[in-house]
Amino acid sequence: MAAAGRAERPSGSHTGNEEGGTVGKKGGIAKITEVNRYFRNAALKLRRFRFYNRRREDAACGGILSAAAKTVCGLRRYFCLRRKSFGIRTKNSAHGGEGAAMKKEIEKILGQVGRVIIGKEEVTKKLLAAMLAGGHVLLEDVPGTGKTRLARTLAASLGVEFGRIQFTPDMLPADVTGLHIYNRETGRFELKRGPVFTNILLADEINRATPRTQAGLLECMEERQVTIDGNTSVLAEPFFVIATQNPVETAGTFPLPEAQTDRFMVKLSMGMPQREEEMRILAAYSEGDPLTELKAVMDGEEVVRLKEETRQVYVHPLMAGYLTDLASATRKQERVVMGVSPRGTLALMRCCKALACMEGRDYVTPEDAKLLAPCVLAHRLVFSAGRSRQEEAEKIIGEILEKTPVPVEDFGRR
Repeated sequence: MAAAGRAERPSGSHTGNEEGGTVGKKGGIAKITEVNRYFRNAALKLRRFRFYNRRREDAACGGILSAAAKTVCGLRRYFCLRRKSFGIRTKNSAHGGEGAAMKKEIEKILGQVGRVIIGKEEVTKKLLAAMLAGGHVLLEDVPGTGKTRLARTLAASLGVEFGRIQFTPDMLPADVTGLHIYNRETGRFELKRGPVFTNILLADEINRATPRTQAGLLECMEERQVTIDGNTSVLAEPFFVIATQNPVETAGTFPLPEAQTDRFMVKLSMGMPQREEEMRILAAYSEGDPLTELKAVMDGEEVVRLKEETRQVYVHPLMAGYLTDLASATRKQERVVMGVSPRGTLALMRCCKALACMEGRDYVTPEDAKLLAPCVLAHRLVFSAGRSRQEEAEKIIGEILEKTPVPVEDFGRR
């Protein structure tokens, strides 16, 4: 460690010998590379030892091994960071400039949304990750927490078209998708497009519509196209659905079926603000509505470009195995009748790729999966006594995250 600390001294230090400083820097790089290789081999040995002793019932031994693995993983990441501080280029370092630009653009969006939706940075970040991953979001919370305003603010910040559908029990599928109307002047049927022909669609209180009307969104969400009287129209990109529902006043509502719930990539909850956050809300809205003064920081073409960059993020084979293990573990729970399907595993991978790209990385890490797994996987679980509460499902996902071994590897190396 001392050698590594001395190696961090810049080559241009006041030693009067520039060449000596360069030699010291190279020696520090070699030392850090050697230590990094040592910790990598130690992590692999620990994983093998845990695998061959997985049938042992000694809980204390298992706890010691788990703690040792976490320590080795942490030390290895420390030396990886020190290696980067010396300017060592890796195979993925060319992405650094693009990643920094991507991170800067995401920070602009988060800053704009944060002017209106105060104290919900994590919710906004997950919402953006779902959009860039090509999915859709289900917002469930009590009235007045800012679900509708979040959708409007996001559309205003991105400079894209916004549409809203207020679902009611008497609404028909044609009210969502559109229909052909006879024009007496031209003597022809003309297509009157529904509110689904937009970029960001707010499906407000979707559980108040009948299952027939809810099904009208299925093709739009999955295939990104609309079929009206046998004629298919492709929806413009980007297309992002934000559906909301209230967990209270459920009388007369129609719960979403499992097939439609599974089509939402992420399920989020706004939550109540803390005291400081609520005071900031009062200060921000004391002289007017900040949403009216919001300006777009990009346009639809730039959003499509960001989505294309997200698809280029690398997923290491060990990370793919880790995501698979998480999904497989949900199918082995006693209380769960139906675990996460392959669609859910794909959704988790795509969300992780989007989050990594948002943070300026071109590779996925276990931390991405740990952050996103509860909101991506929990709402897909079906319990023996019917669909359970979101809190219980998230608790099961949390237990799975604790028990599933985390891979240790340089995830950016291809």
